[in-house]
Amino acid sequence: MTWRTIVAIAVFVGVCGFIAYWGDMLGRRLGKRRLSLFGMRPRYTAIVTTTITGMIIAILTISFMMIASEQARILILQGEKLIRQNKVYRKEYIAAKEAIERATKELTRQQEFVAEARRKAEDAVKQRDKLVAEIASLRKDLKTLKSDLSRNRAELEQRKAELAHSNEQLRQAKAELAARLIEVEKRKKEVAELAKRAEAYWGSLEAKGRQYAAMRQKTVIFRSNQEIVRKVVNCADSKANIRSQLVSLLNEASQRAETLGAKVGENGRAVEIYPKEIVSSNSGQRRFATEAENIDAVVDEISEGIGTVVVRLISADNAIEGETTLVDFVLNYNRLIYAPGDEVASTIINGNASRGEILGQLISFLKGEVRSAAIGKGVIPTYDEDGQMSVVEIPGEQLLETVDKIKSTGKPVEVRAIAKTQIWSADPVTLNFIIGEPS
Repeated sequence: MTWRTIVAIAVFVGVCGFIAYWGDMLGRRLGKRRLSLFGMRPRYTAIVTTTITGMIIAILTISFMMIASEQARILILQGEKLIRQNKVYRKEYIAAKEAIERATKELTRQQEFVAEARRKAEDAVKQRDKLVAEIASLRKDLKTLKSDLSRNRAELEQRKAELAHSNEQLRQAKAELAARLIEVEKRKKEVAELAKRAEAYWGSLEAKGRQYAAMRQKTVIFRSNQEIVRKVVNCADSKANIRSQLVSLLNEASQRAETLGAKVGENGRAVEIYPKEIVSSNSGQRRFATEAENIDAVVDEISEGIGTVVVRLISADNAIEGETTLVDFVLNYNRLIYAPGDEVASTIINGNASRGEILGQLISFLKGEVRSAAIGKGVIPTYDEDGQMSVVEIPGEQLLETVDKIKSTGKPVEVRAIAKTQIWSADPVTLNFIIGEPS
């Protein structure tokens, strides 16, 4: 109970006492005066007046209490409702209290479960630690076993290798023995065949001698490995275009060989591609490739390259007049060897010498240092009819003009051979000469 409620009750009791006192005093006074209201007797008038005055005082008292105390106002206005709600709240309180008691019991039970779970967790931790220790021990044992296994595997592999080596030696020995037996049989057959052919051989020896003497009188039109024609082919061209260029190169070589006296063969040309032995993809047997297969192989090799390729057709052997010339393709990548202004080689020539001596030294310089430097860089030389290599292409007027410049100095000078234009692998070397003081 709050202090405001105590004050309100005290005021209410005091007011009630005041009402009783004042009503009694008012009734006495009205009785003494003998007043009459609405024709009533004085006694009844005093009773009515006293009653109404008490009622007004009670109303004013209640109003004052409602204004002065919020609890009194609520009690007067909502007292019955609060009593009903209080009954409901009490029932809810009892139900909540019972629920709390049940929850407390459940909490106690759950706490017991938690305690049991913690105990089991501690047991599990102990068990885990024990298992971890066991696993560590097992891992150590496993590591030892792996080491032993690796060592055993290495020994096993070594034994397998030794066994395989022994088997291979045995197989080789068997194969060698079989080959020796086959060779013996082959030799027996060869001896028998040689015995049969000996008489015919000696009988035809004289005829072969006459044929060889006749061949020695024929002219060699191409020496072995001598270049007949060349062509620069772009690797990016289509295979059909590359093949067409190779066929054109064969035709050009055929015309040159036929001009020099070569015989036109069954393929309609005076040149024939040197036959190469290949393995048949169907039967696995070895055979000689056809001309078309040889050309296709060269086409495939060129198309797999990058840039340009110098395709040279060379004589595969000494080509004799009156016979078809055997030729072969030789491929070299066409690279940029010299840019304009690059120095090829240099030498010292004495300007006091005669013009003939200066010219001889200049020609020796071109055939010696210049040719060696250019070939060393990658220039593909050409060969004359005598088989001499040549890489430099210099007009006679330029040589004579250079001789005059050297002669005009009257002293030893340094002659530097400078690339005149871009020079690729397949190009002849064109030069300018720079004459200066020896360095």
